Amino acid sequence: YGCDIEVVAIEDAKKLIQKKKLEDLISVEVRDIFEQDSKVDWASATVVILYLSIQGNLKVRPILLKNLKQGTKVVTVQFGMGSWKPTETCQVEHPGHHSDTGKIPLYLYTINEEAIELLNSSSNDLDDWTLNVTKNQDN
Repeated sequence: YGCDIEVVAIEDAKKLIQKKKLEDLISVEVRDIFEQDSKVDWASATVVILYLSIQGNLKVRPILLKNLKQGTKVVTVQFGMGSWKPTETCQVEHPGHHSDTGKIPLYLYTINEEAIELLNSSSNDLDDWTLNVTKNQDN
């Protein structure tokens, strides 16, 4: 399952899914993951791929922690997840990317017990922690 707020991105994804004959395995739709009633079935995910800004990644972290099960992999494209340390990073070819190398970074994270324990923080602690991480990313 995949979602994006951009209609064109979903249309392109559907064409690729059809071309690769993956319709029985993958579905995509236009959806905003940050809307209260977005109804994304996070709990069944085994891998989540995000291509958001740094601020978007930080905004989605509490949603991921609340809804993903331990062991779920999270891959972010181009931007990391603030103070979360990736378990692996790599560079992949991306001819349209504006970097000097034509490559774009990927960061792999695994939802583990330590990450899930962050939910035990008070709402204010988590907000402060997120704000501090955002501040550090801007430096």
